[in-house]
Amino acid sequence: MLEDILDELNFFCTGGRIFIDDIKWCISIPLQKFIKMKNFFIYIFIFVGILISSCSKDTSTILVGPKWKVSYYYENNSDKTSKFAGYTFEFTSNGAYKATTGDGTIYDGSWIEDVSNSKLIFTGPNSAALDNFNNSWIVISKSSSEIKLKDDNTSKTEELTLIKI
Repeated sequence: MLEDILDELNFFCTGGRIFIDDIKWCISIPLQKFIKMKNFFIYIFIFVGILISSCSKDTSTILVGPKWKVSYYYENNSDKTSKFAGYTFEFTSNGAYKATTGDGTIYDGSWIEDVSNSKLIFTGPNSAALDNFNNSWIVISKSSSEIKLKDDNTSKTEELTLIKI
C-alpha cells in the first residue's frame, strides 16, 4: 500500500523544481485514493459481518421466547387456518411447547429441531387443531417474525406459517 502511494508521488512529482503547491497536490491525490480504498474495505467488512450474523440463527433460536400464532394453514387443497383460531404457541429452549386456546385451555407438547435436514418436529396431545400441528415439518423460510413450514411427507400438501405475536 505504501509502495503504491510512493509510486504515485514519483509519477506526479517528476521534474525540476517542486513548489509548495505542487507538494500539496502530489500528496493529496494518492491520499484521496487511499482514503477511498480504506472506506471500501470498511464497507465490505460490515457487509460480510451482517451476512454472517443473519445466516447463523437456527430456527430454534428464533422460536424460543416470544409467542407465536398460526397465520396460515393449508391442507388438502384448501385454506384451513380457522382450525387454529385463538391458539397461541410458546416454545421453550428445553424442547417443550405450550399451546393455549382462545378460552384459556392449555395443551403441552414437545418439539425438536433437526438442523441437518431443516426440519421442525412437533409432538403433543390429541386435539382437533393440534393433530394437524403435531407433525414433521420442513422449514421453507424463516425470519425473526415468520416461519414457513411444509409437511415433510411428499404425498401430502400441508403448509403451516407461524408469525410472532
